[in-house]
Amino acid sequence: MIRSYTLLGTLYGLTTIVALMLSLMFSKSKFVGSPSRDIVMTSCIPEFYGACSVHQEDSYLTQISMISLSVGLVAISSSLLTFGGIERKNFARESTWGQSTFVYYIAKEVVSIPNLVLAPLLFISLFQSITAPPVDMLTLWVILLGIYTSASGAGHLISVVVPESRTLIVSVVYVSLMSSLSGVQPSLSALKQSFGPVLGAILPSLSFIRWSVESFYVSVLSTYKDIYNIQIALDVQDYSMRGLALSLVYPVVIGLVLRILTFLALWRASRSQLR
Repeated sequence: MIRSYTLLGTLYGLTTIVALMLSLMFSKSKFVGSPSRDIVMTSCIPEFYGACSVHQEDSYLTQISMISLSVGLVAISSSLLTFGGIERKNFARESTWGQSTFVYYIAKEVVSIPNLVLAPLLFISLFQSITAPPVDMLTLWVILLGIYTSASGAGHLISVVVPESRTLIVSVVYVSLMSSLSGVQPSLSALKQSFGPVLGAILPSLSFIRWSVESFYVSVLSTYKDIYNIQIALDVQDYSMRGLALSLVYPVVIGLVLRILTFLALWRASRSQLR
């Protein structure tokens, strides 16, 4: 019981702190798109047309990058207790008694589902009321659901396969690596230049932050598509309006894959206990 309260306190307490801090940080955010083509042509020399065409005010890439990083750290750190800590000893004991690994795993995942739904709602209730980002509430909830799902899935896997004394540091490194592969800085095109066209495409695709950033930023741009020319920003980030639906789904898929790997790791551990 104490362990359950600790897990819930970590998840919802840190979610509240992160939501309030980021809300205050970005409460003055606003979007001003590219100058008109006529202004660019008359105000800049040809060599600087690209630089003159960038958005005049736009902090939303930075905003979602920080949200993904912060929320990802909250989700992964709070999920380490689901299968880690004292649960390792409980699972080892129950495995020797013949407890079904599948039933044990499903029970743990089912219990965690309400947190995956409610934690994003808590974040949105605070963040949306203070900053009012130009993204509808349902889309923002799906984005945060993807972050919590994928980050907690990684936490589950790490807590099973990594020695207990190192799970927290490995979790922090994992989320940091996912952030570095998000395509914000360096960009997706720069990552392809660094790692090559194949590896430079595969590595960012494995990052849940890469997809949460794209889905949020494309949603912001779509709000202003009838006011400004947003194609320049899409081209710079290597994004597409047609890819919005997939970018919303991919983090959830990543989370599901990580959960399957967690089950396989638990199954292997239970087989070892029976030998």
